[in-house]
Amino acid sequence: MSEKQKISAKISIRLVIIASIPLWSSQAFAADHRSPVEELEACRSIADPILRLPCLDLASERLLQAHKTGELTIIDGSQVREAQRNLFGFNGVTLPSFLGGGPDREEISSIQTTLRRASRDGNGQWTFHLADGSEWKQIDKETPSVRDQSGVEVRIRRAAFGSYLMNVGGARAIRVKRQ
Repeated sequence: MSEKQKISAKISIRLVIIASIPLWSSQAFAADHRSPVEELEACRSIADPILRLPCLDLASERLLQAHKTGELTIIDGSQVREAQRNLFGFNGVTLPSFLGGGPDREEISSIQTTLRRASRDGNGQWTFHLADGSEWKQIDKETPSVRDQSGVEVRIRRAAFGSYLMNVGGARAIRVKRQ
């Protein structure tokens, strides 16, 4: 067999393999129920670039389709941090791993925002409505020098035993809980 015939035979074999990739790859992906991300990762392990490219094309198409249909949601780090911030103050809430939950999770220790409005109930306890949409209620018996002044800086930080301390403007900190 001449060198030209050997090259032609190799090309023919590869073309047959490439033409069959959509059949066997879609069957393999469906058979073992891999996620679109796992499919993409499996394609990356194919050494032959001629076989890897069609596999990657098929896997990336499946990934994009899953995203379009809502089967797969992609969130970035800023969205994770925003979700963590929005949940600040709710004790006992365990975040799923995709929102930064787990042993390596970076805890938010305080937040800063502004006061939208504040009011007192019949017992003299304050309720604070903040610009970020959260609502906090005073739980101690202190009588802080707080005024209902929209736009004042508010800082809430974690304290001992799952409690929170809030500073409204320059006033002394009061113990609060998230409503």
